[in-house]
Amino acid sequence: MKKLHVAALAFLLLVLSACWTSPVFAHANLLKTYPFNGGYIATTPERLTLEFSEPLEPDLIGMKLYDWNGRQLDLGKPSVTPGKPQEMQATVPSSLQEGTYTVAWSVISEDGHPVNGSYSFSVGQSSESIVAPSKASELFQHGTEIALIVLRYAAEGILLLAAGLYGLAFAARRFHLPTVDSLLEKKTRVTLWALLLALTVAEWFVYSAGLPGGGMNGALFSGHWNVMLESPFAMMLLIQAVLLLLLAVPGMQEIWVPLLASLLVANFAFGGHARGIEPEWLAIALRILHLLVIALWLGGLSYLALTLRHEQRTEEQLDRTRFRPFFVRTMAVAATLTALTGIAMTEVQTDWLSVLLFQGGMWGNLLWLKVSFLVLMLVLATFQTLRWRDKTKLNYDLLRTEWLVGILIVQVAIFMSQMPYPAPVHSYSHTLQAQQSQADVRIPKLVLGEQTMTVTLPQAPQELKATLTMLDMEMGELDLKPVKKDETHYDIPIPFTMSGHWKFTLTAVYGDDKQITWSDQVFIPQGGQSS
Repeated sequence: MKKLHVAALAFLLLVLSACWTSPVFAHANLLKTYPFNGGYIATTPERLTLEFSEPLEPDLIGMKLYDWNGRQLDLGKPSVTPGKPQEMQATVPSSLQEGTYTVAWSVISEDGHPVNGSYSFSVGQSSESIVAPSKASELFQHGTEIALIVLRYAAEGILLLAAGLYGLAFAARRFHLPTVDSLLEKKTRVTLWALLLALTVAEWFVYSAGLPGGGMNGALFSGHWNVMLESPFAMMLLIQAVLLLLLAVPGMQEIWVPLLASLLVANFAFGGHARGIEPEWLAIALRILHLLVIALWLGGLSYLALTLRHEQRTEEQLDRTRFRPFFVRTMAVAATLTALTGIAMTEVQTDWLSVLLFQGGMWGNLLWLKVSFLVLMLVLATFQTLRWRDKTKLNYDLLRTEWLVGILIVQVAIFMSQMPYPAPVHSYSHTLQAQQSQADVRIPKLVLGEQTMTVTLPQAPQELKATLTMLDMEMGELDLKPVKKDETHYDIPIPFTMSGHWKFTLTAVYGDDKQITWSDQVFIPQGGQSS
């Protein structure tokens, strides 16, 4: 059985290695640059501009310019373009010699994850030899990414186990079973609390260090407190620290400890993919329930092992005729809800067809891995329950194995929460009514990127006007350019540059100054693909 534990830990390291080479934080997409990627321009550009699929935080953007020798050149401080929150720019203060230049950029996505990349362009002609910019910053970025994953895994794993442990112990009071205080010495509990607080502080500083610009701390020291509100992950860490401090309040009633522990677990739901999924309240509710039942399952296994060890150490006999049915029922409910909430989360968040056909990329592969671990855990739990019923004795090696598989499930889930996922691809096809007239409108894919809207009008207009507005951001109206196919049919290129709610408006102009206007809203999910 020990060999199995070693093999499982080795497999965990394999998962870590696989995810290290994957684009873990690829949330925001670079859509357009000037100068163009790989393009040629005749003279020095006045400024460099980069357009992304999401709005940017002005205090957390970075841009550097390197020549063909890998030498960094002076560049103006990057800023968000006025009126275009998804675009950043930086001025080029001096003339550039002929040759190839590399632009290295870094931003944070809407959910607070750092994203970085680079592209190149040439002035006049390309350079014969190009030296890549120093890899030091890239290695530092990868280091902070992997450090943050390890810190998150440690903090979330401990909190899940602790919440489940306190929750089950509180529910088992009626069986006069040992409390957590009697199962774990005060020194151990204080050490775990201090470790969690230290991990939370470390997460904050590592997260801030991996951000562009001055990082989270730099923005806060500058008085820009709104930056923290714009980052769900930063808010999650702040709430986590406050709840941990509340746990240290002396004289707290017994109910408050499992309640605060449950709030700590529920808080994790706001640090993943809950944002950008429609409806958002359902996505968050499912995540909270999923995390709580996983905590109950893992904490329950820990409580069982600690309680039976306590029985052996103190020679106090448990009333197994009452405790065993209670424990089995509780674990059965936790396991069932874990599976059901996992299925519901996948239904709300992603495209099932892509996942079933193994076309969901790394996220889809990890989902299958998580399902496999869940099935294995259910098999082990069933076998252990039957054995406990027949022989009234548990197999501790088997119990440790089940506990370890649960920890692996948590590890996989943390990686999945930071990866791009295959969002469900929906189409839009509606007949819009206005002034007793109708227009048939169709958009094949409601995903990020440039799509084509087809419009069929009841009669030929003199002119068709179209505008697009991003409702979640103050970006103003974008004038679209309808392409006439015949008298009543039009194709309209429509760019969805970021996830969220968009409103389009169609205005048909007829004779005698008559106009008919149709409008509607569509939602673009966060994880969609343009292809």
